[in-house]
Amino acid sequence: MLDIIILFFLCQKIKYTVEPKGYRSGKWQLYAVLIWIGLELLGCTISILLGKSFLIINLSGMLLALGGGLMFLERVKKLPPKQQEDN
Repeated sequence: MLDIIILFFLCQKIKYTVEPKGYRSGKWQLYAVLIWIGLELLGCTISILLGKSFLIINLSGMLLALGGGLMFLERVKKLPPKQQEDN
């Protein structure tokens, strides 16, 4: 449940970061969700393969997803403003 709340706030932060730069926020939020889910599954899978306990499995998945989400947010912050085309 905590991961859903963190992901919600991450998506809100991405929205308010990319919209002033001229990008569509939905695409970037979708990327964030896909990265989050992928890294969370990766962290859980690695912990399962190592034979760890249920608590460690959940924590490793959440921490890997959180780290990836924060790295993605930093990438989004570095996006250049989108050029406006004159019609």
